[in-house]
Amino acid sequence: MPTRSRNRTGASAPPPSPLDAFRGPNPPGALTARGITATLEMPGCLRRAVFDAAGIGLDTIAPVLGCPRGEQAQHAFSRGNTFEERVMANGCAELLALLRAHLGLDISQVRVVDLSAQQVRADHGRANNSLRATLTRQHLIRMLSGDPSAAVLLRHAMTTLQVGSRMAYLEQDALAVVTDGTISIIEVKSFPKLDGRADPGKADAAARQSAVYVLSLIDTVVDDGFDPDVVSMRGLLVLPENFGLNPVANVIDLTTRVNRLRQQLADRPSDVQLAALLPPGLALPRLPHPTKATDAELKAIRPAVATAFSALPAHFSDGCLACPAFRFCREETVRTGAVAQLGSTVSTACGNVTSIGTALALAHGDRAPDDEAEEALAEHLQRAVAVRSRAVS
Repeated sequence: MPTRSRNRTGASAPPPSPLDAFRGPNPPGALTARGITATLEMPGCLRRAVFDAAGIGLDTIAPVLGCPRGEQAQHAFSRGNTFEERVMANGCAELLALLRAHLGLDISQVRVVDLSAQQVRADHGRANNSLRATLTRQHLIRMLSGDPSAAVLLRHAMTTLQVGSRMAYLEQDALAVVTDGTISIIEVKSFPKLDGRADPGKADAAARQSAVYVLSLIDTVVDDGFDPDVVSMRGLLVLPENFGLNPVANVIDLTTRVNRLRQQLADRPSDVQLAALLPPGLALPRLPHPTKATDAELKAIRPAVATAFSALPAHFSDGCLACPAFRFCREETVRTGAVAQLGSTVSTACGNVTSIGTALALAHGDRAPDDEAEEALAEHLQRAVAVRSRAVS
């Protein structure tokens, strides 16, 4: 049996973050796999980076900023729960059939352990994240050590991942030991696989979340003395078929995504660097519950939150469409006459010229270029103006 190191879930608390003061009286929100990937996939957005690092997700901030709440969120949540119950029903019979078909699971006796908060509370009288992570580690050790009575499938396992100064507790839909003795991540999503094909964007987002789980799982097993190769880079994405709830599955190769995620975490700005972007003394007011707050409550604190949000550098681009704060940033670019409102292609072409007014002044010769970059841009814009003039004539 491998030598095991000290349990990370029992380690001393990390030192305070310089972003704690910015968070004000608000408790830090939980880090999720979706939140981690959303932050890292927008590396130029320092607004999102600061708020996420401070423990204030943009899902909480967006309603205060006047951005609409996701109307489809509750429906999608309900459908997701219904589909997961279908997949996990009858001792995970349908999921085990998919594991046999796609990952080569070959077992004579099914041993499923549920580590959900509800089940852990029933078994232990409490269900905090630290306990669930400890129980997950104990089961993983038995599974990877060849214990014949160990679980074959863990439901709602919880592992941890250090992101900056914060510890993320991540709950997987399921973990399974497959024939070659490796642990595989299983992700259950409710968007459909239509005519044998899943939505590419949603499937990629699910794969990126699975990569977060894989990296977290690698850290966990390595901490317990196992080789990182015991974590499989082949994940299983379980989806409903067409418009029903019959589960089907895709095997996804997570190698590239895991490597990219590891590099993104290494390149992530530190909390000290992010805190340096904030004006001295800037702090958020107490935030109401994002879904239960009244319009009057949201309106009362909107100026203070908008001031804090606007104090950070903007990075508006085509990739912002899925961000909860998209409407606020878009309206800001329109109000300030920013080139970014015209799309990433135009914004990239204009380089350091971020104002539409400045770009038009260069185009019409009303402004002398400040440097070689502006001189080159002015030349291109003036050529475009000439072409347009000839076309109109």
